[in-house]
Amino acid sequence: MKTSDIEALSIYPEHRLTCHPTTAKIFERFQDISNYKIVEGDRVIKVYRDEMTDLQKEILGLLSMAEEDYWENVD
Repeated sequence: MKTSDIEALSIYPEHRLTCHPTTAKIFERFQDISNYKIVEGDRVIKVYRDEMTDLQKEILGLLSMAEEDYWENVD
């Protein structure tokens, strides 16, 4: 956050800001996001992914993680 000149993130309920988010609070922002796969035999037919919020995308950016990299590690 310091490197990106971000003073606070709205991690807490009701979008309250924090200057020092804990790992637990950051993980909470991702707890309800899911992907769904339709599988036939050993083949994945279709993948559906929940839309990430702007905050989730910002957190991934701060972690230097692309959204696609996040989804690769969700399984």
